[in-house]
Amino acid sequence: MALRLLFPLVVVAALLLAAEALLRLVAPVGWRAIPDPLSGADQLRTLYRRSAIPGLAYELVPGLDRESHGARVLTNSEGQRDRERSRAKPAGARRIAVLGDSFTFGYGVEGDALWTVVLEGLLPPGCEVLNFGVGGYSTRDEAAVLEHKALAFDPDLVLVAYTLNDPDVEPESGAPDRPSLHALFAEPRWWQHSHLLRLASQLRYERNLQRLGDGNQVRYLHACPETWGTVVEGLARIASACTEARVPAGLVLFPVIPGGQWATYRFTSIHAQVAAEAGREGFPTLDLLPVWAAWPPEELRVSLQDSHPNALGHQITAQAVLEWLALHPGLGIPVEPGVSGVPAAGR
Repeated sequence: MALRLLFPLVVVAALLLAAEALLRLVAPVGWRAIPDPLSGADQLRTLYRRSAIPGLAYELVPGLDRESHGARVLTNSEGQRDRERSRAKPAGARRIAVLGDSFTFGYGVEGDALWTVVLEGLLPPGCEVLNFGVGGYSTRDEAAVLEHKALAFDPDLVLVAYTLNDPDVEPESGAPDRPSLHALFAEPRWWQHSHLLRLASQLRYERNLQRLGDGNQVRYLHACPETWGTVVEGLARIASACTEARVPAGLVLFPVIPGGQWATYRFTSIHAQVAAEAGREGFPTLDLLPVWAAWPPEELRVSLQDSHPNALGHQITAQAVLEWLALHPGLGIPVEPGVSGVPAAGR
């Protein structure tokens, strides 16, 4: 009796082992593969390092001076793409702490053209804008940065710079030698050692991408309860930390710069979804979509292949934030209405 029950289990185990061996030999699965420590990963490790902060996989290396994404990247002793800042706030100063990802870090843009730097130059003397942006960060990552880093600088305002890939998704890599940052620095899970289980994970993701996002990654991230839930959690943590520190917070919402025209932009409903969630946490929101849409998309992109905002995009963003702050005196940053730092689009 026991042998009859055991036999089917042995057959199933043998079939699974055969499938695993076949995939390894004939069709290796790159999805969620454990990154190769060599090849392209070496360059990423010169820019980033594993973070000791709970829940944060990686951070920028302090004291950097190197070329990356076509621009010089300098970081201060705190690991920010920013000038050196003292943790103790200067007497009479007003500080804005900006949390964000690659749009705020500024892929492909020189350091003096970042919107945080431009904004600081437009603000009254004594106002500082501290850049905590790091490429690839999610809203949940940014909550950890606020809790463990940014609040130590005694900010008077926290701004969450939100882009439409900010919901946290399982770290993935197209190939072991081209890992994402989260895949490179996160501890691999036990099932990632199996090609068969990684294939199952990939098929599940692709099915959900079609079912929830109609094949579009941005739509999927904001429709999937699991990924969108990380935004809800992250914003709640940021709100809680700001409430405890008695610091107001706001959200700056970045669009995706389309490869075509703004008239075909498909994510306005997602902008409304994000703004509504920020409103539930008490954050006023600046939506940059109508601001950027006054310019042809190709004039705002780093390149045809790279949809990150270029120097003009950063400059327009800084001006928009300046004018928005003037309309929200409750955020505590003294700005006179009507201050202008960039030319009108004229289009």
